[in-house]
Formats: sequence, structure tokens, C-alpha cells
Amino acid sequence: MNPATLAANFIHAFRALPTPDARQQFFRALVPRLSHKECSFVIDLFHDRFHFDLVSRLPIELLAQVASYLPPWDVFVSKRWNDLWSSSSVCSSCFHACFPDQQLDTSNPEWPLLFRRAAKCRLALVTGRPYRRIIIPSTPNFPDELIAYHDGKIVTGLSPNQIQLLYIETGETMTFQTENRESISDVEISNSAIAAITKNGYCHVWNFQTGEKGSFRLPSAMRLHYTVDADTVAVWFADTQATLITWDLQSRQAKEIKLGSRPFYVFLDAKAKSIITFHCAAADGVPCDFLSDGTIHYSGMTVTQHLLQRTTPTAQQDKMTATVIFPDHLKLVSENPLVDKYGLPILTFQKMEENRDTSQECSKFYSSPMFSQPTSFDTQLAHMVRGAQLRFTSFDPSDALAVYSDLVYFFRWGRLATIVNFQEGTQHVPEIMDIERDLHNGQEIRLRFYCYRTSSGRCISDERFLGARNKNGGIYFWCFDEDMPLSHEDPAYRRLRDERAAERAVERARIRKGQEDRRGRYLMTKE
Repeated sequence: MNPATLAANFIHAFRALPTPDARQQFFRALVPRLSHKECSFVIDLFHDRFHFDLVSRLPIELLAQVASYLPPWDVFVSKRWNDLWSSSSVCSSCFHACFPDQQLDTSNPEWPLLFRRAAKCRLALVTGRPYRRIIIPSTPNFPDELIAYHDGKIVTGLSPNQIQLLYIETGETMTFQTENRESISDVEISNSAIAAITKNGYCHVWNFQTGEKGSFRLPSAMRLHYTVDADTVAVWFADTQATLITWDLQSRQAKEIKLGSRPFYVFLDAKAKSIITFHCAAADGVPCDFLSDGTIHYSGMTVTQHLLQRTTPTAQQDKMTATVIFPDHLKLVSENPLVDKYGLPILTFQKMEENRDTSQECSKFYSSPMFSQPTSFDTQLAHMVRGAQLRFTSFDPSDALAVYSDLVYFFRWGRLATIVNFQEGTQHVPEIMDIERDLHNGQEIRLRFYCYRTSSGRCISDERFLGARNKNGGIYFWCFDEDMPLSHEDPAYRRLRDERAAERAVERARIRKGQEDRRGRYLMTKE
């Protein structure tokens, strides 16, 4: 007889069963007669019957919006929807949401590789699992002020009047020495230049890309701090008028600005030829001197943008000022109020409130959205504070090692403690110290992690590297970018890292198998 006719008669007889109990009795009689392969086939049919493929039916524009809420490593998880999730529009939306200060050029044929590289790097950063580690030789006794880091380049002191620039990726080095063998007291580095202040009151600037160099004398010994961007230097002083001066290699001329009150931070933008000064403000909005002893919680903040190239007849017209008063529950952290992450300052706030477990006051840490060059100066400044999605953590701001727009590395008692991801609301314990302990036969190594705003402003970390100084000599750098070539990397660290990753993969497979076994046993009991 024709199989189609048999199937039609079978279905007709099934539908003719008078009651639900009769149909259930039919199923109980049929299922034991099915082979294992036939049972799997029926289960797949049930899955297709009751699971609607919503993703494949969504317009690509709507799917791109969905991707903006996902971390970049979650858009390549499905074989079924790989073509959809790997489209340029979907990946661009996800990339922009995760890296708002970067661009994904989908016209570049290699953009999928760039996307995957950024996703892997971000995942390693969020989970605290760098791929590799190198050790840069250094003497154990040179001061912290002779360490400076920027974007894969580190400056260290070789002698009192000599410093060395090292490219971490290639291992290339360059050496610089002051004229007349002046002793160096402090160094800073930008993307293209090194600035070094000597004990005799001079500032030397070397452009390590072009080979240009120059120097100028500081007008006062009461220097508070200084910063460098490109080959422009800004130095501010603790005199009565809170003087700030700028100098660059191109014009070799100094520009002086009387700030009126001591700023707690100065943000220099050489490309835009402007300086943004951050001042603490009293409750009435009047700027006041910043004191870094941690005893004062300021009520507001005044931000002023100064143009370095005069565009109007008077200097007073070449600046914009805006003031914002914080909400009552929010105060600026006076010890460590701001960190500059490659042109994007990040403000930090603090709130004292009672800990429910100990009934004692504890410090709460907040990080605001990034503040960049504003188009509407006062509007964006106010929005930066009022519209901030402020997050809690019981760690103190002084425990912050590396600060990003949505991620903070905290350390305690000389070791990495936890990673707080404000955007996703998660915490991870980094495995760095565990691997280092295994590499040193179970012994804890004495590392000095520099918090993101120490008294000297040292910070040797970014989205690709995390650095720490060994108290016995050497600077450790852990790399989050698996695809970056590194000179003199330690293969032992990578081997242990891979072994731990393999153990996690085995554990995940064991959990999945257990879930599948439980599902199979459940189906068999139903039969």
C-alpha cells in the first residue's frame, strides 16, 4: 500500500479517538515501540513545533539595535544565526555601544578580524585574564617619579640624568639625557613626546618621533603638577594667583594663564589648542582652592576652557566657564577626583553611608560618564553629573588601580582584589595573582600596583596592558591583546594561562553533559 495512504489513514484514525484520555492511552502504547533514533527524531520535531525562530524573522535594523545591548563576544555564539550576527550593521552597532570612543571601519575587508580582536581583548580585560606577561628589567631603587606610561610605551630612569623609552610591543628602546647632566626629578610621556623636569627648575621636551628637542625654565619652584599632550606641556603652580603656563616645541614660546584658584586637574588638548581646568566650588558656586588631604568634600565644580591661540581681542573672551552644584547626596572625592584616560577625563565621586552589615559608614565609589570636548559647554557639564548612572561598590577610591568608563580594577594589601563592571553589574576575581603564585612555587611576589591617581600621577595601565612594579626590581606588564606580538614574553605564564583555560572548558563541557543527561532521564521517565 502507498505510504502516503497509510499515513493519511493513521492520522484519520488518531483524530477519530473520542476523548483526551483515549489519545493519551494511544501515546503510551506507541512510544515504547519507537527506537532510540525515532525518539530523537520526534523530540526534534517537538522542538521545531514549539520554538519560533524570532531572530531570523527580525529586520536587520532591529537586530542591530538588539546587538547594541550585547557584549561583543556574544554576537558570534550561534551557528544557526551566524550570517545575521556577523553582518556589518549588527557588528557596528555592538562595537559602537561597547567602544563609544572608537570607530569600526566596515569598508576595510579585514574588519571582522579587527572586531574579533577587540572582542577578545575586552573579554580578557573584563574577566581579569590577560593572555601574556613580560618583565621589563629595571633597578629596584629608582624613584616612582621616573616612571611614565602611555599607550604601550614606558619611560624609566637609567641614571639621575638619563631616561629610557621602551616600546613594549617591539622591544625597541631610545635613550635621552639632559643637557649639562642635570638630575631629573619627574617625567611624563604623551603619544609623541617626553617631558622631564629637572631639580634645577628646567623642563626638557623630546619628540621621539621627529627627533626635535627643547627646554624652558620654570618661573617658580612651587610646582603642583604638569601634563604633556603631543609636544605641548602645561605646568601649574601653587602661588597666590594659581599660575599655569604652557609651552610647545613648535612655537617655543610660553603662555601664562592666571587661574585664580588651584585646580584639582588640568586637561590639555594640544590638537584643539585648548586647556580645560577643573576647580572645586563652594555651595554658592564660587571656585575655591583644592586641598588633597581628603578632609574636604566640595559642593560643586567649576570647569573653564581656555583657548591657547587667541581668537578674540581680550584674553577673558578666549575662555568659557560653567559651574555645576552636586546633589546633596553626592560629593567630589578630594583625594582622587579625576583621571585622564587618553583624552577622556573620568570623574570619580564618593558618598559616605551606613553599611547594613556592620552599621558603620563606608566609602562608596562612583564613576561618571566620560567628559570630552563639549559643543554646548554648560549643558553637557551639567548633564555629566545629573545624568550619570552612578554605581556602588564597597571599595574605597584610593583602592582603584585602573579606571575605565565602565570598569574599575581594585586592589588591596598589595594584590589585585576584584574587577567591578559597572555597565553589566558584575564582579570578577582576576587570576593574575594566582598564576604568578604558581610561577613562583607558591610564594607571593611583592608587586607595587600604582593607583590611578597617586600623588605623582603614576598610572601604568590601559585597555591593552596592566603594569606593576616588582619591589625587588623589574616592571611586570600583563597583555590583554592575544594577537599583539610581544618581544621577550614569558612562555611559562602563557602555558599556565592556557592550562587554566582548558580546565574551565572541561568543566563547562562536564556541566553541559550533566544537563543533557538529566534531560534524557527526564524524557525516559515520561515515557
